[in-house]
Amino acid sequence: MPSTESNNEQKAVLASLNGAASPEKAEKSVKAKNAIGKAKTKAKSAAKMAKKNAERTTKRVASKVSGGAEDIAESAVSATSDQAQQIASTGIDRTEHFFSSISRATEAAAHSLDNDGMPRAAAYVNAAANGMKNAASEVDGIDPGRIGQRAESIVRQNPILTMGVLALAGFAIAGIVKNKSNA
Repeated sequence: MPSTESNNEQKAVLASLNGAASPEKAEKSVKAKNAIGKAKTKAKSAAKMAKKNAERTTKRVASKVSGGAEDIAESAVSATSDQAQQIASTGIDRTEHFFSSISRATEAAAHSLDNDGMPRAAAYVNAAANGMKNAASEVDGIDPGRIGQRAESIVRQNPILTMGVLALAGFAIAGIVKNKSNA
């Protein structure tokens, strides 16, 4: 067991190394340095933990934002596809009706020409009427679902362009509605 005298000598050496005036101050200085070292270690550990927590939180938030954006985009694509199918179906019905009406009117004109003694002219007009019937049946055979799938494909390939076109269409419709309400 070391003697008190050797302890005092050790403290005196520590004091002289640390620039302290007395061995007690040297001991306090060493304890303070040890405490500072421990505090630094704990602070580094806490900083690492905080960094890891911040990274995990950032990843979770980014994942949620990304998932939300994907949901919105998917919803927009689906709505666009549904609207394209509805518009296409309406357009197909109207176009088929138009060609059928023109065909009936042309047949009536051919019949009238034939009754008026112009069989050659009636034959040409009747051929035009048959062409209109064929066009009406071709239009009636178009699948709106296929048109919707094509529209969906275009939207997926060019989302920014699609949003721009939709925005322009919205401004145009708003302008038309505004002009009609002012009239």
